[in-house]
Amino acid sequence: MSNKFEEIVNRIFMVRRLLSFFSAFAVISVCAFAQRTVTGTITDGDTGEGLPGATILIKGATEGAVADAQGQYRIEVSGENAVLVFSFVGYDSQEATVGSRSVVDVDLLLDTETLEDVVVIGYGTQERRKVTGAVASVSSEDISRQVVGNAAQAIQGQAAGVNITNIGAPGEEPLIRIRGIGTINNNNPLIVIDGIPGGDLNSINPNDIESIEVLKDASTAAIYGSRGGNGVILVTTKKGQTGKPQISVDSYVGVQSAWRQLDLLNREQYLDYARDLFGNVGEDVPPRHLDLGEFANVDTDWQDAMFRNALITDNNVTISGGNENATYLVGGGYFKQDGIMLGTDFERISFRANSEYKINDRIKVGQVLTIA
Repeated sequence: MSNKFEEIVNRIFMVRRLLSFFSAFAVISVCAFAQRTVTGTITDGDTGEGLPGATILIKGATEGAVADAQGQYRIEVSGENAVLVFSFVGYDSQEATVGSRSVVDVDLLLDTETLEDVVVIGYGTQERRKVTGAVASVSSEDISRQVVGNAAQAIQGQAAGVNITNIGAPGEEPLIRIRGIGTINNNNPLIVIDGIPGGDLNSINPNDIESIEVLKDASTAAIYGSRGGNGVILVTTKKGQTGKPQISVDSYVGVQSAWRQLDLLNREQYLDYARDLFGNVGEDVPPRHLDLGEFANVDTDWQDAMFRNALITDNNVTISGGNENATYLVGGGYFKQDGIMLGTDFERISFRANSEYKINDRIKVGQVLTIA
C-alpha cells in the first residue's frame, strides 16, 4: 500500500515538473516574440525620393513613428500579425503586414483626388491655400454637367465676380466682365489657352477643357502686364494619362425652343385697333371693309414665322494613353446648333492632339495641335 502511495506521489511531482518546464518555455517564447524592431524607407512612388516626416502607425494601437529626413524609420512591433499604416500629406495611405520581415520598404503614390486643390496661376501651378490673389476655378466635371456651346457659357453662374451676358445668337461669344467695367475702351478679359495668350473661347471645344481658372484682381498685371487689367481667364486642356489606351465617346442631341412668345394681334384685331386710334384723335375712321389691295389676304403671324424648334447636337471622341516616358491625347468633336430664329445657325468641327515626352527627370517636351 505504501509503495503505491509513493508511486502516486512521484507521478504528481513529475507532472508538476513537466508543467513548470512547459510554462517556462512558453514564457521564453512569448518574450522572444513580444517586441522586435522593424526598419525601412518610405519613398515617393514616382520619383523614388524619401518622404521626410511620413508617419507610421501600428494598426489598432497607439504606437507610431515618424520618418527622418531621408524617409527612413524604425519602430517596435509585437508579433508577426502586426499591420503598419504608412501615410503622408498628399499621398494615398498604405498598409503592410510585418510577417517575418525585419525590413519593410514602402512606395507611396500621389492622391489624385487632391489635384482639384491645385490651381493655375499664370507662371505655373500652386496650391489654392497658398494663392493670395482672387481666383475662381471651374473643373471639367462642372463643364460636363452643362449643355453649352462654348467655354464662356460654362463659366456662367460658376464663378463669383464674373458676369457673363449671352448675346443670344449661336456662335456669338458671350460678353464677359470680371468685377465690372475697368477701362474706357476694351473691357474684355485676356484669354490664355495652354499658356498662349490671345485665344478665343468660342474656338475651343468645351469637351477638351480640363479646368478654367479666372484671375480676378490687379495682381495679374504682374504676370501679363496691362493686358491683364480686365482679368485673365486661363484655360487648361486635357492631357494624356499613363495607362492603357482609353477611348471616350460623348454625344447628345436636343431640341431648343423659345421659352415665351407674345400674344400678337391678327389682321382684323389690328385694323380695329387702328380705327380706335383714328377715332380718339378726331380723325375720320376708315371704313370696316377697307380695300387692302395686295394685302387683303395677308394674315401672317411673323413671330411664328421667325421662331422654330431648333436642333442642337454635340459629339466627341477622345483617345488617350501612354507610359511613364510618353503620353498622348487625340480627340475630335462636331457641334451644331440651329438657332431658334431663322438664319442664326452655328457649326464647329474641332480636332485636338497633344503629346508629352519625358527626356529625363528635368526635361520634358511636347506639342499641342488645335484645328477648329
